[in-house]
Amino acid sequence: MAPDYPRVAVLTEAGPAVGLGHLARCVALYDAFCSIGFSCNLVVAGDAPSHITESRKVNLLDWHSSTVATGIVEGAGIVVIDSYLANQSVYRAVAERSRVAVYLDDTARLPYPSGFVVNGNPAASEIGIELGLGTTALLGPQYQILREQFSAGEPHPICPVIERILVVSGGADVKGALRAMAETAYTSLPTAELDLVDEPRTAQEMRDAMLAADIAVTAAGQTIYELAALGVPAVAVCVADNQVAQAQAFERAGALRIAGAWGRSNPMEHIPELLMDLAAPDIRACMSVAGQRLVDGRGAFRVAQMCSRAYRKTASRAGGHA
Repeated sequence: MAPDYPRVAVLTEAGPAVGLGHLARCVALYDAFCSIGFSCNLVVAGDAPSHITESRKVNLLDWHSSTVATGIVEGAGIVVIDSYLANQSVYRAVAERSRVAVYLDDTARLPYPSGFVVNGNPAASEIGIELGLGTTALLGPQYQILREQFSAGEPHPICPVIERILVVSGGADVKGALRAMAETAYTSLPTAELDLVDEPRTAQEMRDAMLAADIAVTAAGQTIYELAALGVPAVAVCVADNQVAQAQAFERAGALRIAGAWGRSNPMEHIPELLMDLAAPDIRACMSVAGQRLVDGRGAFRVAQMCSRAYRKTASRAGGHA
Protein backbone atom coordinates (compact mmCIF):
# COMPACT_ATOMS: atom_id res chain seq x y z
CA MET A 1 0.00 0.00 0.00
CA ALA A 2 1.31 3.45 -0.83
CA PRO A 3 2.25 5.28 2.39
CA ASP A 4 -0.07 8.20 1.66
CA TYR A 5 -3.11 5.92 1.87
CA PRO A 6 -3.71 4.44 5.33
CA ARG A 7 -6.27 1.85 6.28
CA VAL A 8 -9.76 3.15 7.05
CA ALA A 9 -11.85 1.32 9.66
CA VAL A 10 -15.62 1.83 9.38
CA LEU A 11 -17.66 0.73 12.42
CA THR A 12 -21.45 0.57 12.30
CA GLU A 13 -24.49 -1.52 13.17
CA ALA A 14 -27.59 -2.80 11.42
CA GLY A 15 -30.64 -4.92 12.16
CA PRO A 16 -34.31 -4.74 13.17
CA ALA A 17 -33.70 -2.41 16.11
CA VAL A 18 -31.69 0.21 14.22
CA GLY A 19 -32.63 -0.36 10.57
CA LEU A 20 -30.31 -0.34 7.58
CA GLY A 21 -29.65 3.37 7.07
CA HIS A 22 -26.36 3.32 8.99
CA LEU A 23 -25.09 0.40 6.96
CA ALA A 24 -26.12 1.95 3.63
CA ARG A 25 -24.29 5.20 4.28
CA CYS A 26 -21.24 3.40 5.66
CA VAL A 27 -21.12 1.39 2.43
CA ALA A 28 -21.25 4.70 0.55
CA LEU A 29 -18.39 6.12 2.58
CA TYR A 30 -16.44 2.86 2.22
CA ASP A 31 -16.77 3.17 -1.56
CA ALA A 32 -15.78 6.84 -1.52
CA PHE A 33 -12.58 6.11 0.41
CA CYS A 34 -11.75 3.19 -1.87
CA SER A 35 -12.30 5.38 -4.93
CA ILE A 36 -9.47 7.68 -3.84
CA GLY A 37 -7.06 4.88 -3.00
CA PHE A 38 -7.68 3.90 0.62
CA SER A 39 -7.94 0.37 1.97
CA CYS A 40 -11.14 -0.08 4.02
CA ASN A 41 -12.33 -2.45 6.72
CA LEU A 42 -16.11 -2.47 7.27
CA VAL A 43 -17.14 -3.86 10.67
CA VAL A 44 -20.83 -4.37 11.43
CA ALA A 45 -22.48 -5.24 14.73
CA GLY A 46 -25.67 -7.18 13.97
CA ASP A 47 -26.74 -7.93 10.41
CA ALA A 48 -25.15 -7.09 7.05
CA PRO A 49 -27.74 -7.97 4.39
CA SER A 50 -26.23 -8.75 1.02
CA HIS A 51 -28.56 -6.42 -0.89
CA ILE A 52 -26.80 -3.54 0.92
CA THR A 53 -23.23 -4.82 1.17
CA GLU A 54 -23.28 -6.73 -2.18
CA SER A 55 -19.73 -7.94 -2.98
CA ARG A 56 -17.93 -5.84 -0.36
CA LYS A 57 -16.02 -7.63 2.37
CA VAL A 58 -17.70 -7.21 5.77
CA ASN A 59 -16.62 -8.33 9.24
CA LEU A 60 -19.51 -9.15 11.59
CA LEU A 61 -18.46 -8.30 15.12
CA ASP A 62 -20.00 -6.57 18.12
CA TRP A 63 -17.52 -3.72 18.52
CA HIS A 64 -19.51 -1.70 21.10
CA SER A 65 -16.95 -2.05 23.90
CA SER A 66 -13.85 0.12 24.11
CA THR A 67 -11.59 -2.94 24.23
CA VAL A 68 -12.98 -4.49 21.06
CA ALA A 69 -13.20 -1.18 19.19
CA THR A 70 -9.61 -0.20 19.93
CA GLY A 71 -8.40 -3.60 18.77
CA ILE A 72 -10.20 -3.15 15.46
CA VAL A 73 -8.88 0.35 14.81
CA GLU A 74 -5.28 -0.39 15.74
CA GLY A 75 -3.14 0.66 12.80
CA ALA A 76 -5.95 2.52 11.02
CA GLY A 77 -5.22 6.10 10.07
CA ILE A 78 -8.88 7.06 9.69
CA VAL A 79 -11.78 5.65 11.72
CA VAL A 80 -15.50 6.13 11.04
CA ILE A 81 -18.22 5.43 13.65
CA ASP A 82 -21.91 5.42 12.75
CA SER A 83 -23.91 4.29 15.77
CA TYR A 84 -27.01 4.74 17.89
CA LEU A 85 -25.63 2.38 20.53
CA ALA A 86 -21.92 3.03 21.24
CA ASN A 87 -21.23 4.99 24.42
CA GLN A 88 -18.92 7.95 24.81
CA SER A 89 -16.03 5.88 26.14
CA VAL A 90 -15.88 4.03 22.80
CA TYR A 91 -15.74 7.32 20.90
CA ARG A 92 -12.99 8.68 23.15
CA ALA A 93 -10.91 5.51 22.88
CA VAL A 94 -11.19 5.51 19.08
CA ALA A 95 -10.34 9.23 18.86
CA GLU A 96 -7.18 8.66 20.91
CA ARG A 97 -5.97 5.88 18.61
CA SER A 98 -6.61 7.35 15.18
CA ARG A 99 -5.12 10.21 13.20
CA VAL A 100 -8.57 11.22 11.95
CA ALA A 101 -11.88 10.20 13.52
CA VAL A 102 -15.26 10.64 11.82
CA TYR A 103 -18.62 10.43 13.60
CA LEU A 104 -21.85 10.16 11.61
CA ASP A 105 -24.62 11.80 13.61
CA ASP A 106 -28.40 12.07 13.36
CA THR A 107 -29.66 13.39 16.69
CA ALA A 108 -26.81 15.24 18.49
CA ARG A 109 -26.62 12.05 20.56
CA LEU A 110 -23.29 12.73 22.29
CA PRO A 111 -20.72 15.45 22.92
CA TYR A 112 -18.24 14.20 20.34
CA PRO A 113 -14.45 14.16 20.90
CA SER A 114 -11.84 15.47 18.48
CA GLY A 115 -12.60 14.63 14.85
CA PHE A 116 -15.23 15.31 12.21
CA VAL A 117 -18.95 15.20 13.04
CA VAL A 118 -21.07 14.66 9.93
CA ASN A 119 -24.80 15.34 9.90
CA GLY A 120 -26.46 15.72 6.49
CA ASN A 121 -29.81 16.95 7.81
CA PRO A 122 -30.73 20.31 6.24
CA ALA A 123 -31.67 21.41 9.78
CA ALA A 124 -28.49 20.02 11.39
CA SER A 125 -27.29 23.43 12.57
CA GLU A 126 -30.49 23.79 14.63
CA ILE A 127 -30.30 20.57 16.68
CA GLY A 128 -27.51 21.60 19.04
CA ILE A 129 -24.61 19.25 18.32
CA GLU A 130 -22.09 19.55 21.16
CA LEU A 131 -18.54 19.73 19.83
CA GLY A 132 -15.38 19.06 21.78
CA LEU A 133 -12.00 20.71 21.38
CA GLY A 134 -10.60 20.00 17.92
CA THR A 135 -13.95 18.84 16.53
CA THR A 136 -15.13 20.05 13.13
CA ALA A 137 -18.79 19.91 12.14
CA LEU A 138 -19.73 19.03 8.55
CA LEU A 139 -23.40 19.93 8.52
CA GLY A 140 -26.10 20.09 5.88
CA PRO A 141 -27.18 18.10 2.83
CA GLN A 142 -23.95 18.77 0.92
CA TYR A 143 -22.47 16.23 3.38
CA GLN A 144 -25.34 13.74 3.27
CA ILE A 145 -23.75 10.37 2.59
CA LEU A 146 -25.49 8.46 -0.21
CA ARG A 147 -24.45 5.50 -2.30
CA GLU A 148 -23.10 6.41 -5.72
CA GLN A 149 -26.26 5.21 -7.47
CA PHE A 150 -28.08 8.18 -5.96
CA SER A 151 -25.83 10.93 -7.23
CA ALA A 152 -27.93 13.58 -8.94
CA GLY A 153 -28.09 13.31 -12.70
CA GLU A 154 -30.47 14.52 -15.36
CA PRO A 155 -33.72 16.26 -14.33
CA HIS A 156 -36.47 13.77 -13.55
CA PRO A 157 -39.07 13.57 -16.37
CA ILE A 158 -42.47 14.90 -15.33
CA CYS A 159 -45.48 13.09 -16.83
CA PRO A 160 -48.76 14.98 -17.36
CA VAL A 161 -50.51 12.49 -15.07
CA ILE A 162 -49.29 10.27 -12.23
CA GLU A 163 -48.96 6.82 -13.78
CA ARG A 164 -46.65 5.07 -11.31
CA ILE A 165 -46.28 5.45 -7.51
CA LEU A 166 -43.33 4.05 -5.58
CA VAL A 167 -44.20 3.05 -2.00
CA VAL A 168 -41.26 2.47 0.32
CA SER A 169 -40.65 2.47 4.07
CA GLY A 170 -36.85 2.24 4.16
CA GLY A 171 -34.93 -0.65 5.67
CA ALA A 172 -37.81 -1.99 7.75
CA ASP A 173 -41.59 -1.78 7.80
CA VAL A 174 -42.39 0.15 10.97
CA LYS A 175 -45.60 -1.15 12.58
CA GLY A 176 -47.36 -1.81 9.30
CA ALA A 177 -46.76 1.65 7.82
CA LEU A 178 -45.75 0.27 4.41
CA ARG A 179 -49.01 -1.57 3.80
CA ALA A 180 -51.07 1.34 5.08
CA MET A 181 -49.26 3.75 2.76
CA ALA A 182 -49.74 1.40 -0.20
CA GLU A 183 -53.45 0.91 0.45
CA THR A 184 -53.99 4.65 0.83
CA ALA A 185 -52.05 5.45 -2.34
CA TYR A 186 -54.03 2.87 -4.32
CA THR A 187 -57.36 4.17 -3.02
CA SER A 188 -56.33 7.75 -3.84
CA LEU A 189 -55.12 7.05 -7.39
CA PRO A 190 -56.53 3.66 -8.45
CA THR A 191 -55.50 4.11 -12.08
CA ALA A 192 -51.81 4.48 -11.16
CA GLU A 193 -49.53 1.45 -11.01
CA LEU A 194 -48.04 0.80 -7.56
CA ASP A 195 -44.47 -0.34 -7.05
CA LEU A 196 -44.47 -1.63 -3.48
CA VAL A 197 -40.99 -2.20 -2.06
CA ASP A 198 -41.74 -5.12 0.24
CA GLU A 199 -38.65 -7.20 -0.55
CA PRO A 200 -34.94 -6.25 -0.35
CA ARG A 201 -33.52 -4.45 -3.40
CA THR A 202 -29.99 -3.45 -4.30
CA ALA A 203 -29.03 0.20 -4.68
CA GLN A 204 -29.22 -0.09 -8.47
CA GLU A 205 -32.64 -1.72 -8.28
CA MET A 206 -33.87 1.07 -6.01
CA ARG A 207 -32.45 3.73 -8.32
CA ASP A 208 -34.23 2.15 -11.28
CA ALA A 209 -37.50 2.00 -9.34
CA MET A 210 -37.22 5.63 -8.28
CA LEU A 211 -36.48 6.84 -11.80
CA ALA A 212 -39.47 4.88 -13.12
CA ALA A 213 -41.86 6.49 -10.63
CA ASP A 214 -43.78 9.73 -11.08
CA ILE A 215 -44.07 10.18 -7.31
CA ALA A 216 -43.15 8.33 -4.12
CA VAL A 217 -45.00 7.72 -0.88
CA THR A 218 -42.24 7.04 1.62
CA ALA A 219 -41.04 6.94 5.18
CA ALA A 220 -39.01 10.06 5.96
CA GLY A 221 -35.63 8.45 6.57
CA GLN A 222 -32.58 8.06 4.33
CA THR A 223 -34.87 7.38 1.36
CA ILE A 224 -36.00 11.01 1.12
CA TYR A 225 -32.41 12.06 0.37
CA GLU A 226 -32.13 9.44 -2.37
CA LEU A 227 -35.43 10.52 -3.90
CA ALA A 228 -34.46 14.19 -3.74
CA ALA A 229 -31.10 13.58 -5.44
CA LEU A 230 -32.90 11.82 -8.29
CA GLY A 231 -35.58 14.51 -8.49
CA VAL A 232 -38.53 12.31 -7.53
CA PRO A 233 -41.38 14.23 -5.81
CA ALA A 234 -42.50 12.60 -2.57
CA VAL A 235 -45.14 12.46 0.12
CA ALA A 236 -43.49 11.49 3.41
CA VAL A 237 -44.65 9.83 6.60
CA CYS A 238 -42.41 10.24 9.66
CA VAL A 239 -42.11 6.79 11.24
CA ALA A 240 -39.45 7.75 13.83
CA ASP A 241 -38.86 10.82 15.97
CA ASN A 242 -35.48 11.55 14.37
CA GLN A 243 -37.14 11.90 10.96
CA VAL A 244 -39.33 14.88 11.85
CA ALA A 245 -36.78 17.71 11.69
CA GLN A 246 -35.29 16.59 8.38
CA ALA A 247 -38.71 16.07 6.80
CA GLN A 248 -39.75 19.55 7.88
CA ALA A 249 -36.56 20.99 6.38
CA PHE A 250 -37.26 19.18 3.10
CA GLU A 251 -40.80 20.51 3.07
CA ARG A 252 -39.58 24.07 3.68
CA ALA A 253 -37.21 23.62 0.73
CA GLY A 254 -40.13 22.49 -1.44
CA ALA A 255 -38.76 18.98 -2.00
CA LEU A 256 -41.59 16.97 -0.42
CA ARG A 257 -44.90 17.15 1.40
CA ILE A 258 -45.37 15.71 4.91
CA ALA A 259 -48.48 13.64 5.57
CA GLY A 260 -47.83 13.34 9.30
CA ALA A 261 -46.21 11.16 11.94
CA TRP A 262 -47.06 7.47 12.16
CA GLY A 263 -48.54 6.63 15.57
CA ARG A 264 -48.97 10.26 16.63
CA SER A 265 -51.40 11.58 14.05
CA ASN A 266 -53.25 9.90 11.23
CA PRO A 267 -51.09 10.56 8.18
CA MET A 268 -53.20 8.24 6.04
CA GLU A 269 -55.98 10.82 6.19
CA HIS A 270 -53.72 13.41 4.56
CA ILE A 271 -52.10 11.32 1.82
CA PRO A 272 -55.13 11.46 -0.55
CA GLU A 273 -55.34 15.25 -0.53
CA LEU A 274 -51.58 15.59 -0.98
CA LEU A 275 -51.59 13.21 -3.93
CA MET A 276 -54.45 15.17 -5.47
CA ASP A 277 -52.43 18.38 -5.10
CA LEU A 278 -49.38 16.75 -6.66
CA ALA A 279 -51.35 15.50 -9.62
CA ALA A 280 -50.56 18.91 -11.15
CA PRO A 281 -47.39 18.39 -13.24
CA ASP A 282 -46.10 21.93 -12.61
CA ILE A 283 -46.14 21.32 -8.85
CA ARG A 284 -44.24 18.05 -9.26
CA ALA A 285 -41.76 19.76 -11.56
CA CYS A 286 -41.03 22.41 -8.92
CA MET A 287 -40.58 19.73 -6.25
CA SER A 288 -38.22 17.78 -8.49
CA VAL A 289 -36.01 20.82 -9.09
CA ALA A 290 -36.07 21.71 -5.38
CA GLY A 291 -34.99 18.19 -4.40
CA GLN A 292 -31.99 18.13 -6.72
CA ARG A 293 -31.04 21.63 -5.63
CA LEU A 294 -31.07 20.49 -2.00
CA VAL A 295 -29.26 17.13 -2.40
CA ASP A 296 -26.68 16.29 -5.06
CA GLY A 297 -25.59 12.90 -3.68
CA ARG A 298 -21.88 13.79 -3.52
CA GLY A 299 -21.60 13.99 0.25
CA ALA A 300 -19.65 10.74 0.71
CA PHE A 301 -16.95 11.90 -1.67
CA ARG A 302 -16.72 15.32 0.01
CA VAL A 303 -16.31 13.72 3.44
CA ALA A 304 -13.68 11.27 2.18
CA GLN A 305 -11.70 14.06 0.54
CA MET A 306 -11.77 16.23 3.69
CA CYS A 307 -10.62 13.29 5.82
CA SER A 308 -7.83 12.55 3.35
CA ARG A 309 -6.58 16.13 3.55
CA ALA A 310 -6.78 16.12 7.35
CA TYR A 311 -4.87 12.85 7.52
CA ARG A 312 -2.08 14.15 5.34
CA LYS A 313 -1.74 17.23 7.51
CA THR A 314 -1.44 15.17 10.69
CA ALA A 315 0.98 12.75 9.03
CA SER A 316 3.12 15.62 7.80
CA ARG A 317 3.27 17.17 11.26
CA ALA A 318 4.22 13.79 12.73
CA GLY A 319 6.96 13.40 10.10
CA GLY A 320 5.67 10.05 8.85
CA HIS A 321 2.69 7.98 7.83
CA ALA A 322 0.36 5.53 9.54
